[in-house]
Amino acid sequence: TVVDILSIGSGAVNAYRQALSTTSNNISNVNTPGYARRQLNIEEGFPTQVGTVSFGTGAYADSVTRAYDEFLEQSLRDSTSDLSVNSPVVRYANQIIDSIGSESASLATAIDKFFNVAEQLSGEPRSQVLRGEFLNSSKLVAARFNDLSAEVDSIAADTEMSLNTAVGEVNALSEQLVKINQQLNRKLSLEDQPPGLLDQRDKLLREMASLVKVGVTELDNGQVIVNFGGAGRGFEIVSTNSFQTVGTYSSGEAGASDLQLLLDPYGTRRALPGAPGGEIGGLLAFRSDVLRPTTVGLDHLARTFSDEVNKVHRQGLDLKGELGGDLFQTSLTYSVDSPTLRGAVSLTLDVDDPMLAPTEAMELVYRESLQGWDVLSTSDRSRLGHLPHGMENEFQGLKLSLIGDPKNGDTLVVIPAERPAQSIEVVVSETDRIAMASSVRGLRDQTNATLSEVRVEMLDGLNTEAAFEYGVSVDPLTDAAVRRDLQIETSNLRPAIQLTKGQPSTTISFDISGASSQKIQVLTAEGVHVLGSAISQAEANQLMSLDAGFGEGSYSASHLNGTGETAYLGSSMRLGAIASPIDPASEILNVDLDSSAADPRVKAELASRTLAPTANNTGVTQSLISESALLLNGQAMSSMSLADGETVSAARFAEYFESEFERLGISGAEVGAYTRVETGLIDTSKSLVINGEEIIFSAGASPTQIYKAINAEAADTGVVAEWVNDDRFALTNVSGREGENIKIGTIGGDTSSALGIAPRSYGGSYQISLITPEGQTPRELAITFGANGSPADLGKIGLATSLVIEGEVPDDLAVFVTGEGAVNASITLDSGVITDPATKIIEPFTIEFLTDDIYTITDRNSGTVVSKRAFSPSSEIRYNGTSVTFTDNPGAGDKFTIEPNVDGVGNNENALKLINLGKDTMFAGQTFAEAYRDLITGAGTRSELAEINLEAMQVVLDQAEAARESAVGVNLDEEAANLIRYQQAYQAAAQVIQASQRLFDTLIKLT
Repeated sequence: TVVDILSIGSGAVNAYRQALSTTSNNISNVNTPGYARRQLNIEEGFPTQVGTVSFGTGAYADSVTRAYDEFLEQSLRDSTSDLSVNSPVVRYANQIIDSIGSESASLATAIDKFFNVAEQLSGEPRSQVLRGEFLNSSKLVAARFNDLSAEVDSIAADTEMSLNTAVGEVNALSEQLVKINQQLNRKLSLEDQPPGLLDQRDKLLREMASLVKVGVTELDNGQVIVNFGGAGRGFEIVSTNSFQTVGTYSSGEAGASDLQLLLDPYGTRRALPGAPGGEIGGLLAFRSDVLRPTTVGLDHLARTFSDEVNKVHRQGLDLKGELGGDLFQTSLTYSVDSPTLRGAVSLTLDVDDPMLAPTEAMELVYRESLQGWDVLSTSDRSRLGHLPHGMENEFQGLKLSLIGDPKNGDTLVVIPAERPAQSIEVVVSETDRIAMASSVRGLRDQTNATLSEVRVEMLDGLNTEAAFEYGVSVDPLTDAAVRRDLQIETSNLRPAIQLTKGQPSTTISFDISGASSQKIQVLTAEGVHVLGSAISQAEANQLMSLDAGFGEGSYSASHLNGTGETAYLGSSMRLGAIASPIDPASEILNVDLDSSAADPRVKAELASRTLAPTANNTGVTQSLISESALLLNGQAMSSMSLADGETVSAARFAEYFESEFERLGISGAEVGAYTRVETGLIDTSKSLVINGEEIIFSAGASPTQIYKAINAEAADTGVVAEWVNDDRFALTNVSGREGENIKIGTIGGDTSSALGIAPRSYGGSYQISLITPEGQTPRELAITFGANGSPADLGKIGLATSLVIEGEVPDDLAVFVTGEGAVNASITLDSGVITDPATKIIEPFTIEFLTDDIYTITDRNSGTVVSKRAFSPSSEIRYNGTSVTFTDNPGAGDKFTIEPNVDGVGNNENALKLINLGKDTMFAGQTFAEAYRDLITGAGTRSELAEINLEAMQVVLDQAEAARESAVGVNLDEEAANLIRYQQAYQAAAQVIQASQRLFDTLIKLT
């Protein structure tokens, strides 16, 4: 019908009008970024049935679809990320290269000048002008290190700022994507979604991909779920209705390597992957691959250069005739951050070895199951070690102590606050203090049979003789005496205690009993037996067999227990019970303030331990002290015996010492004895017998009544009571019976007495003193060993055996306690510090060859033979911090003297060592110039690699963009053809409408 024709024509006109509109929109958006081509879908209308014939009803515009290929879109995002990851590396690596590789600011130029000036100074070591130039060149080196470190830190700050900006952009894009997801949620099908909204979604995803690689999961309605770092990483930052922010953590310290990415930084704080791709990944890659090696490398160069130069400078002599100190100084300090700390934890940190201490941040994470802290590198999250909680730990040159109540997962970050390259400085300010001369020299004796010359060099701290491996050591404090109590296990192989040369006056007290076989042996590192009992060669070999601290010297007993001229190195070292009239802690005289004398008196006093009242029930007389086993102030003491049935008591020893002082003619001696027994809880239901006399009291008596009852029997018991507090008192001897044992007994088999103490005999203690009137030289009181004496002899009379060293410890000493069992000991050091060998000019010594292959080392100041060794022509002789070599093999009778170069401050030997340092491979087989060049090359190589990758990834990105444009982009030729086709269809549809109009007009005329 006419109506049908009109309907079909108007439907076609409407459909092709929309087709033209869609095509025109495609053409107008040909250059719109992210625009995907639209296509109108025209569908046939539903036909009508007239009789047996079906007639079509025309066509209609069904929908506009958006061209989309998920695979190509993901490929484009990945290519964008891969390209963006290289750009920051190239940009910032070139800045690093420009900084450290600049000719005008080159560290290598400054170092070259330093060694060149040193070479000039070696020709005129006394020249003040050249010394000034050398000082200035040293300051230039330090300044270059400081400047380069500051520049690298500045680049680090720039990258951190760029990273924070990029992270902020990711968060902003995440927020926009969530809003788009919420709008897409209004439709159930992707086909129903507005194409423009989907274009906006994909554009945001591509922008995010340029910042970080993303894994995108697309739902049926077009909503997306986005994972940080790529698909399958498990770090969801965008969901259908929410997003999680990404944040950064940094200590804020310049050049810190602890920068981390965190998911939900104000909540769960999950660590994000360190290589997430995109610009963020590139910034992190630059920091880990270029910035970190550069920062660590500069610090290593600064620390090593400073240390090596200082070692040489310390060995030299300055114009004042003093040993050179450090020329450079570097600092390494740390701060501690606690980003996730729920428990109460305290961390104490000290730098023990600056050469080993880390210059990068470390993260400590508490593991409750291990009861300790895992140490992680903040740069690559690698596990560096484990620290037990609640104790001091030594780790990579640090001493760390962690105490408190940590929770599982608690985190502490240890961050270098001041690093070597930042802090290196010159600490010598006077040109006279520059040490260019050798501090030691070697001289051959003019009577030598051979023409061999001697060469001597000072050793640095790392190459000196090894210290003892075993034995307790105590370091003195600077302002107070040190005391340390310990229990020692006896050993014939391991030293119990080690003493360091230069240590202040030292006293070690050993509580060895009278029944013990324990003995004390003291040997030097060169095998000289200085104190103890005579031993066989086999026993000596055993003592020296295990500890690597013993040197090449053979065993010698020539100075065993020597005093005066026979003393080892002229020192004062003794074993025995020794009381000084001078208090070692205060270094003042012990004045007897309790004396009733009109004038003050100086007192040296020994006090015994509480003696066990042991009875001699052997049936024969028992010897306590053998004749001449002990010496009292250098004089042999007589024997002391215990008759059969007699019991040891403090009173008995007091009588013995009174007679000894009188016999030996030692004036000013005072002897006292004292027994004191404190009661326990008074129990009047028990009985009480004192020294065989029953004490009578009524049941339920008060402590006061018992107290009175005891004192009432004092004449018979020889014991009186004196109050300690309101309900307890102590028993002591009456006057005239001081030091006697007090025997407590019971009646009727009571296991405890009324005094609340066990029924048995209680011994006392005695004191012997030597008094010096004012104005006279104070005297000490010393009980030492005779030829056959041993620590057990002192133990029998209730005295401990002490090793007493007056003045500085003369040499490294190993103190052995041999025998069986364990012994309690206490170590006391005078106030002061160990003299640093690096600041002390060596003591002169002589090397004398007894035969062609045996030589001795003799201390020239004291004449002491400190070592006897076998000679190896191929080896150096090391002693006293020196290395001695010969131009030819010495022969029997040859003598060589090694002494301080006190009058040779103008020579240049140390300057020559400094010059050679510039040629030495001090950096893992490389010279300084080579190591610095490697540092620059490393940054350049990484930059070049990034540039190559950048070019390659640009090609890949171009291909991905072309593929996408081919699949979903606007093709103008295709759209122009569509435009003509749709225009012709539109015109034809219009002709259909006109035809229907003419038909309608004809029908009207006919009617």
